[in-house]
Amino acid sequence: MMCMMGLFAIVRLQPFGLLLFPGNLVVGAALLCGGLTLAAKRSFSIPVATGAALLTMVGGLLTFGKVKGFELPGFPLIWLVVGLYLEMRLILTHQQQRRQELADKRQQSEQPKDMR
Repeated sequence: MMCMMGLFAIVRLQPFGLLLFPGNLVVGAALLCGGLTLAAKRSFSIPVATGAALLTMVGGLLTFGKVKGFELPGFPLIWLVVGLYLEMRLILTHQQQRRQELADKRQQSEQPKDMR
């Protein structure tokens, strides 16, 4: 979803066109990098994706404030909601990973020593 929203930050669908404003390029690149690092499942993927989600929220606020260089397509507050939704999904993903790690450690510690 992050990669898709990164493309939507640069490409306007109706009427079709590219929005090559500096703010749009930064938000699009951040979302694309965040989505790709999240797909790689590295140790640094959650912080990078969190930064991309925060940058999306800031981009939506700057577009809402009509700051020069930010012209995200659609309604500006939608980008704020998108950033909040991405952040919520990242928190849920992080919690699920932590629970799985703890369950694996617990299961490993409960095994008899001769079974290890």
